[in-house]
Amino acid sequence: MSSHGHFNSRFESLLYGSKQQAVFCITVILVWLMHIDGRASPDEEELLKAFRKAHAQEPRFFHDLLAPSGPAQERQAALHLTLEVILELVDRSQLPALLELLVSMTLADGYLTVAENHALRFLADVFGLGPHGLQNAFQKMTGRPLPQPSDPSRRQWWEERERSARGRSQTASNQTRNPQQNVQRVKALATLGLDDPVTPEEIKAAYRRMCKVHHPDRFTSFGEEAVQTANNMIRRIRKAYEYLESTS
Repeated sequence: MSSHGHFNSRFESLLYGSKQQAVFCITVILVWLMHIDGRASPDEEELLKAFRKAHAQEPRFFHDLLAPSGPAQERQAALHLTLEVILELVDRSQLPALLELLVSMTLADGYLTVAENHALRFLADVFGLGPHGLQNAFQKMTGRPLPQPSDPSRRQWWEERERSARGRSQTASNQTRNPQQNVQRVKALATLGLDDPVTPEEIKAAYRRMCKVHHPDRFTSFGEEAVQTANNMIRRIRKAYEYLESTS
């Protein structure tokens, strides 16, 4: 018997001691995604804060365990158990909406990293949704297809990276007159899943699409925490849209 009684780890004792195991497990996955690329952005922290607003804050232990610098074997065991419980407690019909919530975390900072891309593909497979289900979720969130994970060993990866860097440099040189406004515009566009150049019609279409995707009624089955997260996202989406509309 371990120091945690009949439980095999501290994580297991916290999970089975929770009165809201589904919420506990969704929080675990959100924390994992937040840390998976080696950094947690303020936007990702804000989304997690919104999710846990109606629930006790997750222990610091979560972050230490689930970050890439944490103990790999314990992290894998915790994720395996977490996903088992999710599949047991969450109705299969609700898994696409849950996947969309997790996609929201990976896009909270406006960028989808290679690690986040692979993590979403892994989760979609575990949920039984596969590549098609993930494509649907990502397309619904962003209005564009899920990109293939980059492969730095391929020449094309470096060519695309160089073109992207030149494009960012050109955009920056064209927008140096008001740097603060430029940063706000980039963040607002990222919230709507957009990049410059973009038309007012595309901004309006993205706003409507994102409001539909994040409508709180779609997440009621996941509890108050998920509804609170959706409400927070709607506020961010509306704020981004109003900013872009007023400055266009």
